[in-house]
Amino acid sequence: MGSTQVPLGEYIFRRLYSLGIRHIFGVPGDFNLNLLDHIDSVDGLSWIGTRNELNGAYAADGYARCRGLPGVLVTTYGVGELSAINGIGGAFTEYVPLIHIVGMTPRYAQEARLMIHHCPGEGLSHKLYTTVSEPLSAATAILDDDASFTQKVDYVIESCFKTKLPVYLYIPIDTPDIMVDASRLQISLDISIANPGKEGLEDEIVQKIIASLNAAQKPAFLIDLLTRRFGLAPDVQEILRLTGLPGFVTPLGKSIVDETSENFGGLYVGAITPDTNVKDAVESSDLVIYVGRFPTDSNTAGWSQKLATSGTLIVLHPKYVSLGDKTWEAVSFVPIVKKLLEQLRKGSITKKDTYIKPNKISVPQFSEKLHGPLRQKSFWDCFAPFLRDGDCVIAEVGTSQYATFELQLPGKADYHTQLFYSCIGFSVGLALGALVARKEMGLTGRVVLFVGDGSLQLTVQEISTMIHLGFKPLIFIINNSGYTVERVIHGPSRKYNDIDPWNFQYLLPFFGGTPENSNFHSVGTYEQLLPLLKDKDFASTNRIQVVECLLDRYDSPQLMTTLVDLGAAGKAKVLEKLDKEAGRTRVKLDGTLTESGLSTE
Repeated sequence: MGSTQVPLGEYIFRRLYSLGIRHIFGVPGDFNLNLLDHIDSVDGLSWIGTRNELNGAYAADGYARCRGLPGVLVTTYGVGELSAINGIGGAFTEYVPLIHIVGMTPRYAQEARLMIHHCPGEGLSHKLYTTVSEPLSAATAILDDDASFTQKVDYVIESCFKTKLPVYLYIPIDTPDIMVDASRLQISLDISIANPGKEGLEDEIVQKIIASLNAAQKPAFLIDLLTRRFGLAPDVQEILRLTGLPGFVTPLGKSIVDETSENFGGLYVGAITPDTNVKDAVESSDLVIYVGRFPTDSNTAGWSQKLATSGTLIVLHPKYVSLGDKTWEAVSFVPIVKKLLEQLRKGSITKKDTYIKPNKISVPQFSEKLHGPLRQKSFWDCFAPFLRDGDCVIAEVGTSQYATFELQLPGKADYHTQLFYSCIGFSVGLALGALVARKEMGLTGRVVLFVGDGSLQLTVQEISTMIHLGFKPLIFIINNSGYTVERVIHGPSRKYNDIDPWNFQYLLPFFGGTPENSNFHSVGTYEQLLPLLKDKDFASTNRIQVVECLLDRYDSPQLMTTLVDLGAAGKAKVLEKLDKEAGRTRVKLDGTLTESGLSTE
């Protein structure tokens, strides 16, 4: 580096660059400007300014999901960090590693509690906002002590890598230019995930898993979200290949197992699994190894999974491992999966002909029988033959999300959505982050975004960022005149589920698009949609393409409707159980269970 010292701001960005991170997202503000200056000191590291802090958080989230590295977000104190908190909340709930760097008021102002702009109020601590973000962070550090600057930076970054959760660095404006010891950058961070002192237990668990596999007649794997988050997707794919076993996936596990692979078993969504053969295969297995379990209501169809009811269930999770009725707490599944793979490579399992065989996936073809207005039931089938190997499919919360769970993906495809936190508008920022990450990785597949007309209105500004940066995604706007997913849940004809309609044909020009770098289409029938999807120029992504797809406001995917109904029934059962335990009586109003009707007896 030519010097034993560097400014603190440069230290932070050099450390991030050394870990593979190449882009920083965010919005400039007066308390982070001198920090941002130091990005230019690191060759190969680039700044991407987003239109607001919330979108920046979504973009950093999308980057992390696709890149397998933490997304980095920089905001200013108070107004910036709080604007981003919703995006941080989504990342926290779905195990997405983000590093949120907040430029803060100077230390002297904090000590005196001066009423500087963006502060919480007269006489209040400038650190008050940290109490808002701390519950959504695996680690938080305020760099207010010169002696511990670099140690705190490294600790927070390590925590992000190990937990796969957001972390916070608060940097007072008077600190980024302070010189710190650069020699520490020569020491690699400890970002590995281990179970220190429990190596013997890991070996014991692996042997028990192998023994269970050899004893079972119809074993299967069920792959879920946390497998991806903790970087185990390649290991699990290889385990499936070596064992010859099927890998079934949950909705949030979609694309972890290549859907063209011989070992892909299908999508399992508990009681509403679309393919009854898949449902029967999973639920009749005498051994289910559940990797990366993430048991949310929507991911399990109202907790309706029935796994190994007459056999053995093995759960591999970041915080515990269980085998049958035995649970080992505070044991991460990461070393377990890697050791299991190592043993399987040594031939530690005997294959049997009784293993469940996945269904063969046929090559999708465009239908020639579809005519007339677009309908949810057949609309989504048009995209399976349109998608290509290596494409990245991003689905917005709601209609697009539930419909694409059943969409057959091509080889090496990637799929992302936010099913648990379910914040509408999330997908546009995610798409920006995905585009940035995939460019870093040298991936050539297309980014295909499905987003509703209502959701798009929340975060549409980032399309201008995509145009400015020269990205060329395919964006399909599902225009069903409002919040159809909310109509399914409640109030189908209520005004609050309507939105003010936009004229989407002006969207691209408004954001700086030209005929040379962008194109818009509006389709309402299969006669309009199918020729467009077959058009080579459209599919080539030589420009950003936006397609408005007109569907009826009351038309919804069957899986979404069924899941909403099942979720309501599941909630009723949970409430009934809680009421019984608490000795309460719950009153029904118009056939709907209501909290306000609670009374004690």
